Amino acid sequence: MKIVVDNDLKLRPYNNKDRAALYKNSRDRIFLKYMEYNRFSVKQFNGWLKKKKNYTNVIFFVIEYKNQPIGTYLLTISGIKKQNCDLSYGISSKFVGKNIFYRVTKKIIKKFKNIKRFSAITRTDNIGSVNGLKKLKFRKEGILNSYYYDLKTKKYYNAVILSYII
Repeated sequence: MKIVVDNDLKLRPYNNKDRAALYKNSRDRIFLKYMEYNRFSVKQFNGWLKKKKNYTNVIFFVIEYKNQPIGTYLLTISGIKKQNCDLSYGISSKFVGKNIFYRVTKKIIKKFKNIKRFSAITRTDNIGSVNGLKKLKFRKEGILNSYYYDLKTKKYYNAVILSYII
């Protein structure tokens, strides 16, 4: 499945040409700041990629901006009527401030009309992600105490769950 957001931006299936760009993200300290992972080795990256591509009930998209892969967006569909969607995303630090997350997420909400509830969990201190979700009218449902254990800092961090209900 391919989703055209606009002339410069689309979501599309992964292909092997994306590997280098996505691996580069997995090594970028800024990209990883709010993720619990350390920088990936090639072996770790390959394992992560294989696992993500083979999940059931997950739609794995590559975010393509101006014909280059800049991140990933995963939709985990669940519920008896397949009406719930958990969002997971990561965009290269070089493309922060280009409104990419907002544009892509807005398009996903419009495209998946059968989904009743979209949700995302992010660290409470990830202000960019929290504000982006709030701008899209996601509402805070609660705080998840000590939800993330960060392998880089060896500390636990709280997370916030936000949802958009149609």
